[in-house]
Amino acid sequence: MMVEISQLKVNEIGAGTKRFSALVGGREVWIEAPGALAPAPRGEMFLAIGLFLAMARREDLVVDPALPLCPELTARLPHIIAIIRQWNPELGAPRIEARQEPVAAQPGLVFTSFSGGVDSTYTFHRHRDSITHLLVTNCFDEAGATEPFEALVKKVAAFADEHAKAVLPIATNARRVCEAQGMSWDYLHGPFLCLTAAAFGPAQYFIPSSFSVRQLKPWGSHPLLDPMWSTATTRIVHDGIEVPRTQKIRALSRDPALLRYLQVCWYSKINNCGTCTKCTRTLLVLRELGVTDAPFPDVDPTARIDAMRPDSDIAAAYIWDLWRFFEDRGRADIAARLRKRLDRYLLKRNMNNLVKTVIGRRGKAVFHGLRKTGWRDKSVLIRDPDNFE
Repeated sequence: MMVEISQLKVNEIGAGTKRFSALVGGREVWIEAPGALAPAPRGEMFLAIGLFLAMARREDLVVDPALPLCPELTARLPHIIAIIRQWNPELGAPRIEARQEPVAAQPGLVFTSFSGGVDSTYTFHRHRDSITHLLVTNCFDEAGATEPFEALVKKVAAFADEHAKAVLPIATNARRVCEAQGMSWDYLHGPFLCLTAAAFGPAQYFIPSSFSVRQLKPWGSHPLLDPMWSTATTRIVHDGIEVPRTQKIRALSRDPALLRYLQVCWYSKINNCGTCTKCTRTLLVLRELGVTDAPFPDVDPTARIDAMRPDSDIAAAYIWDLWRFFEDRGRADIAARLRKRLDRYLLKRNMNNLVKTVIGRRGKAVFHGLRKTGWRDKSVLIRDPDNFE
């Protein structure tokens, strides 16, 4: 048995848009990009889903000769697989069969992923002189967002025009296929972005860090793995890991040209609601810094502190960062409220771990069934090494 990436199709759709599609494990995966910049078909475009599917099924991966892979990247795949299997030992170590061919270089091009959020705007802030293209994709649509992908592209294009940059919109069904196959997008988003960007052959691709050093856990975008998806043509840089989120916001607060496009909301791609958790976390810092002209409604974010209920170590780490920020600024009133949210999370987490330890491995299935933690049913999910699972 094997997972195949096969039946390549390349079609012109609409005005100036090219669609690349292939069957990956029997399901069609497609990627749409501007025809003027689109590369020749590459295996990297479909490798992320194919590789993780093969690991989940414990089968080998065979890539159609029409979709070559970079030789240097192919040589690193066993090492990449070994790292991922340290995070989830239940995954297999597939053999990869593919024709090898270097990626055609597009000299002078430097990409960065860009959504208008804190992380991507901070990376742009640091590297704006070298960046030529802002890569924006539809595979990070939040569950509550209602605007079409085109609305986000339009907003990013307005930002790009002000800074004399170009936009590279990438539409894809990769996330839907990934989740339909029982694979967590938490694992796949980093490899998908890195490999898709590399298929275009830029000299460099910046992938903004999601977390700081203190927050590091197994995750799809990770400073250990992202650079390893590089090709001989494209150097991939995991950017900003040394800077916590509050300090990124502080840096952006000094640049009105960047600040007025800031987009962090859970529920919209083009507007900030001002009350969701991401908006609240951002506004707490901005208001403390005296910033009043950011694109948020006129709300008091301190009124929403008690509504923040972190449900994971990663979410709790953001609260910790905020707590330290207000502690350092001598705001004991706000710091105490944030610390209370953090302590409540720690109590709940430790109680849950105690229950799971007492009931054993068999009882855990019942526990997660009662808690309706459906993510446990995924065939490819991130496991926290600290839980010794």
